[in-house]
Amino acid sequence: MSEQVLPTHTNSQGIVFGGQIMAWMDICAGIASKRYSRTSAVTATMDDLHFRNPARLGNIVTIKAKVNRTYRTSMEVGVIVEAENTVSGDSIFVCSGYFIFVAVDGNGKPIPVPVFTPTTPEEKRIFDEALLRKELRQTQIHLPSSSPNDDITINKNIQFKRAQESATEMTQLVLVSHANTMGVTFGGQIMAWMESCALISAMRHARVTCMTVSVDSLKFLRTINVGDAVLIKARVNNVFKSSMEVGVKVLSENLLTGELKHCNSAFFTFMAMENGRPTPIPQILPESEEEKTIYREAIIRRRWRMERKSQFEDIEMNSVPAPKKLEKTQRRLFKLALDQLPDWEEMDLKIDGIRLWFKDAPVLSISEERMCCMRGEILVPNSPSSVIEAILKIENRLKWDSLFRSGKVVSQVNESTQYIHLVGKSVEVNGKSTDVDYSVLQCVHPPSYGKGGGMTYVISERSSKLESVPKIQGRIRGMLYAPSGFVVSSEEHEIGPNGEPLDLSPRQEKRVPNFPENSQKSPRNLQKMTRVVYVVRQMGNEALGAMMVETQWEDFAQSMINLQDFLTKENT
Repeated sequence: MSEQVLPTHTNSQGIVFGGQIMAWMDICAGIASKRYSRTSAVTATMDDLHFRNPARLGNIVTIKAKVNRTYRTSMEVGVIVEAENTVSGDSIFVCSGYFIFVAVDGNGKPIPVPVFTPTTPEEKRIFDEALLRKELRQTQIHLPSSSPNDDITINKNIQFKRAQESATEMTQLVLVSHANTMGVTFGGQIMAWMESCALISAMRHARVTCMTVSVDSLKFLRTINVGDAVLIKARVNNVFKSSMEVGVKVLSENLLTGELKHCNSAFFTFMAMENGRPTPIPQILPESEEEKTIYREAIIRRRWRMERKSQFEDIEMNSVPAPKKLEKTQRRLFKLALDQLPDWEEMDLKIDGIRLWFKDAPVLSISEERMCCMRGEILVPNSPSSVIEAILKIENRLKWDSLFRSGKVVSQVNESTQYIHLVGKSVEVNGKSTDVDYSVLQCVHPPSYGKGGGMTYVISERSSKLESVPKIQGRIRGMLYAPSGFVVSSEEHEIGPNGEPLDLSPRQEKRVPNFPENSQKSPRNLQKMTRVVYVVRQMGNEALGAMMVETQWEDFAQSMINLQDFLTKENT
């Protein structure tokens, strides 16, 4: 489906409204679902949506939709949006999303849909990923209860506004043009109205141009029919330097009976822009207890939002347009693998060929959680393939990784993605010995060429919030946060007379200048080596955090020693 971007679709900067994009996506996804089921279908949910690039005035927006998987009465429809410059012919990726449609009969009751059977390898991959998305979709955020005594620190040197100043209400009458053949309002139309109301609220607070960056997953609780009035309320919940979260609530009113019903709620994220760049905006000053609670919850939602975004990106690692998503994960691990880490503490481990760094810091001022970051590096003569095998095979990993004492593969999504369950060492919590376990999503990213021409491989790991491995009573569920995992790279190193590498740092290359006095010197003894960087970023509560600081780095150091010994034996 293609749409020409007209002035009515754009803001004052010539950028298409996010709500308009969502409306087009909903229509295209609805057509795909009806073509497949050959019956009426209504929008049930939309997954988190993140806008990557803007579509502009004059562009041709192309929306592609396809049914990925079916359940008893519902279908997942994947949608990809691209914008084409009509002058140059170049196309850019705008966003992608996943909708759930429910097939209904003439009375609006759910009915079974034909079973979708994938035939091509690509369809089978997407079919498997859809099940992971369903699990992730059903995972709910658990917001901590807030105490009235919890203080919120406001920096008096920064401009701030009251939350109520951004409050916005908007009313729309549902006309025939807003609804499908059953008289039910299009889900995309509701989304467009929600985004419009949220945008007004954001601009009232920022007083500059604002762009929609993302919208959290949205679930339609009730249908809205022709003739109903739609009441939409929006308000800025919290500000994060140049971005803000806006909460939106939708009510429908039957104008004949006066009955009000809550239809859905959502959280939009907007970026304040000035001269084409993000600009800082006033902070929020919450006054009532309700506003303070929403303010705190917005901070937790933001962290949850980023984690869900990362998990969805890992699931669609191989899908179009995956390269940008893949590069982000690779860049984050590359940065930790190659940087000099000036703000980390380098541990003094007197073992040849092993370097260790450590960092411990609080994550949020309103939280008791702490992040423990560890990075180890070794240089071995093994081939990259044998190193990767030592990492990916659970039975091999348990031989060297002292952080974990048992583990298993829970499910194999495809040849490059799997869920694993790892059990760590017991810790003392409140005087009791307690096990710590991890449900981990492990992804092997396609290799890339390093600066020296050798191949570099990235294996990313992060905790999964999916219920693939249910929590066991009496255990602490540990958390691995991105970027955790391994970077394995093939490099050339100068070898000394005793077989030891002379240049351990990846950024220090010992070159012999081509001067006449050096012409008689013997050539350097260069050998292919494999650099292995292991990065662990763990999250824990106050008790678990203290355990990490005291003992985890020791276990991590032992793991690097064990890995070096294990690979040395494998090589011989």
